[in-house]
Amino acid sequence: MAMPRWRASCGRVQVNTIQDLEVAASAASARLGPMFASYNVPANSDYYPYLDLHAAKYRFLPQSADELTGLLS
Repeated sequence: MAMPRWRASCGRVQVNTIQDLEVAASAASARLGPMFASYNVPANSDYYPYLDLHAAKYRFLPQSADELTGLLS
């Protein structure tokens, strides 16, 4: 919070302290964790690139990420 521009940006979304960030992160994990766990795929990473290895297969399956993109709206 020592950087004025960052503090102003955070203030617009009612994040005023580091504790506010910690609460938001834990709440997001608690709410979104079960949804992510419902997908039958592991987390993607640089060391285990699941998406790159299985992209061709999943392109033809009747699945989508509409739930995730719907969160934006």
